[in-house]
This record gives sequence, C-alpha cells and structure tokens, in this order.
Amino acid sequence: METMRKAVFGACVVLALLLSACTGASPPTATPAAPAPEAATPLRCLFAGAGATLAFEGKRLNFACERDGENEVGLLGDIVPSDAGWTIEKATIGRGDAGFELLSSELVLVEHIELADGTSCAFAGTGATLAFEGKRLNFTCGSPEVGLLGEVTLGDEGWMIEEGTIERGESGFRLASSEPVLIAALLVSPLGEP
Repeated sequence: METMRKAVFGACVVLALLLSACTGASPPTATPAAPAPEAATPLRCLFAGAGATLAFEGKRLNFACERDGENEVGLLGDIVPSDAGWTIEKATIGRGDAGFELLSSELVLVEHIELADGTSCAFAGTGATLAFEGKRLNFTCGSPEVGLLGEVTLGDEGWMIEEGTIERGESGFRLASSEPVLIAALLVSPLGEP
C-alpha cells in the first residue's frame, strides 16, 4: 500500500510538472500608450496689403491673423533671422478710448511661407543647407528641387522672396532658375513649439 501511495504521489508530481511546462508563462499584457500630445496648429496670417495700415512702436502691421475674441491679432515689423529660426513679432491689438492699442506682443517662429500661387514652403532649419549666389536655401517647397532663397524683400505689390529651381549635376547642386515671388501668408508658432 505504501508503494502504491508513493507511485500515485509520484504520478501526481510528474503530471503537475507536465501541466506547468505545457502552459508556459502567460504573455505580458500590453498597456495602452498615452496619446501623444497634439502639436499646436500654426497660426496662419495673411498679408495685410501694401497700403496704409496700423503701426505700433514704429513697426507696421504687415500680416493679419485670426481674431482672438474681441481683439485683433497680427504680425508687426520684419522677419528677423535668429538662432531659433526666422522670427517675427505677433501682436494682440485691442480698441481703447483713443483707438487701437497694442495689448501684448511676443516673438513667434515662421514655420511656413505660403506663396501667392498657393505653394506652401517649410522652414529648412537653422543648420547647414545649400546656398546659391550667396543666398541660403531657407525654405523647401514640397520637393527638394524647389525652394526659397535669401531674405524677404519689399516690392511694389508686397513682401517677396526668391523662388529657385535646383538641379543636381555631376559637380553637385546648381541653381537652374529663380524668380521673385509674392508672399501671401505666414504660418507661425510660439517659440519652442515648431
């Protein structure tokens, strides 16, 4: 009888070991990742025209943006290249007893330039990039073959920049053609949030 108990006990141990080997470790359960924070949508500001407009502290209101409640929002002055990228002053403008007044302002980054033909060109970054005839490739326009070169200039019809077509040859990249084009809008975002 003792032998039979030992045999049954041994069989139970073997069966338990076999069952545990068959089940294996349970797979880890995946914890859903937290959703990525949404990038701030750039603020689109349309060229305000070449005629008379508001000015504050000697800076002309060059672009009109979407209103912020009762207040006007616009871009003042010129684009200024900086270590962070191309910046311009975004202003919040309200109405006071004496007329329009500057409520607040901050520097913002120019992320995209929208041309009069609807082409959108993204900032090429602050690092090394191509340059032609002393003009840096500052924005790329949807393909590596088209970009905006140099700085913004003021023409009779408004703000302009040189649009270039770039070709790659045996000796490297070359500027195949270029022409000045009108800027219709700037898309800007707060510094540190491109």
